[in-house]
Amino acid sequence: MVLCLRQLPSLDDIAKAAGFGEFAEITGDELAAYRPAAPPEELRAWRFHDSGAEFILTAIKTKPDERFRAATPEFARSTNFACSLASAASEPPAAVLAALVRLLGRAPSETSVEGTMQVHAWRERTDKHLSLVHYYVPAEGSGRSILSASTFVRN
Repeated sequence: MVLCLRQLPSLDDIAKAAGFGEFAEITGDELAAYRPAAPPEELRAWRFHDSGAEFILTAIKTKPDERFRAATPEFARSTNFACSLASAASEPPAAVLAALVRLLGRAPSETSVEGTMQVHAWRERTDKHLSLVHYYVPAEGSGRSILSASTFVRN
């Protein structure tokens, strides 16, 4: 979790942190699977294992997509620095959610269901930054969970 949340907006710091330990960088055709809908200016990904579970860490720099620009016009010309951590870890979602609440200092701003995922979202805003944290948990209880953090920085 800390790899994503504490390093943004510095993708270089995420890459440095991933350069230690058992992280294996994902490149070539396999990297295309992690490409967002909006063309990225930078995209990097790593695979690592912990406690028998596989994790995928991604770091992306991109411009906001059209849906975001329409919903948040004051950040339409910002740069998005994003990081996500996907896993099929055996850690119970309630324990991860409790850890996120402690780390972020408050309960989610909202909780909703998107398709097959339950989504817990936090939002923090200043004049220059808009930070979004999303924790996606399979509604059925099995499958990959995703922790995603984005920081939109006004240019």
